[in-house]
Amino acid sequence: MKFVFIDKEKAFFPIAPMCRLLGVTRQGYYSYAKRPPPDRRPADVALLGPLEGSLQALAQRLGAPARVRHQAWLEHIRATYAKHREEWGELARQGQMSQFDKLAKLVGEVGARGEPNHPVTLTLPSEQEILISRVFDAPPERVFRAHVDPKALADWWGPREYVNTVDRWEPRKGGAWRIAQRAPDSTEHPFRGVFQEVVPSKRLTWTFEYERLPGHVLTETMRFEPEPGGRTKLTVHAVFPSQEDRDGMLASGMEWGMREGYERLDDLLDRGA
Repeated sequence: MKFVFIDKEKAFFPIAPMCRLLGVTRQGYYSYAKRPPPDRRPADVALLGPLEGSLQALAQRLGAPARVRHQAWLEHIRATYAKHREEWGELARQGQMSQFDKLAKLVGEVGARGEPNHPVTLTLPSEQEILISRVFDAPPERVFRAHVDPKALADWWGPREYVNTVDRWEPRKGGAWRIAQRAPDSTEHPFRGVFQEVVPSKRLTWTFEYERLPGHVLTETMRFEPEPGGRTKLTVHAVFPSQEDRDGMLASGMEWGMREGYERLDDLLDRGA
C-alpha cells in the first residue's frame, strides 16, 4: 500500500522523499510501477481516501507541483492522521489493515525524529531570486570551513541517499569547482561553477550550473553571520537568469535536498568538524 500511495501522489510530491519517509526504496517503487494495477481492498480505500483528498487540496492551494513544500506535506500527513486516528485505529484492531503499513507508524517515526532544531526559511524576493536562511550551532569559522573543505563538503552536501565526489575544488577568486552526485539508482548528477569571492568566515560567492542543462547559470552568495551563543546564521542568496530557471530549480526538489543537507551538516558539526 505504500507504493499505491506514492503512485497516487507522485504528480504532486517528489518521489524520493516519499519513498524515504515511507521506508521503501525508489527501485522498489519503480519495479511496482511496471506491474499491472493491483486491486484495492475496501479498508484500504477507506484509509487512503481522506489522506489523498487532504494532500490534493493542499497541492492545489500551493500551485503544485512546482511550489509544493516537503514540510507542508509532512504537516498534512500528521494533521490528517490526527483527524482520522480513531477510525483507522478501529480498522487496525479489526485486522482490516493487513495490506496497509500503518500510517500511525510513519507519523510516530516522524514525530520521534522531530523537526530540525533550526528550520530552513525560504522566500522569493523577486521573480529571479531565492533567499534562504538557516542557523547552525557552531561559530562562523567552523560553518565556513565545512563549506570550503572538499572532504567535509562531500560528507553533507545534498540528500542523505546521494554520494558526492568532488572532482575539482579551487576555493579562490576565479577558481573552478565540480561536484558529481550519484543517486541510489547510480544516475550521476554533475554540477560545476567558478568561485567569484572567498572571504574567510564571512562570505562565499560562486556560479552554479547543472552540467546536463548547460547555459543555465545562477550566482549564489553565502553569508556567514555570528549569532549569540556561538551560533551562525547562514544566508544564501541565489540569482537566476530568468524566472523559468528559478521555478525549475524549485520544482527539482532543491528545498528538501537542502534541508537534508543542512541536517547532515548539523551532524558533522556535532562531531566536531
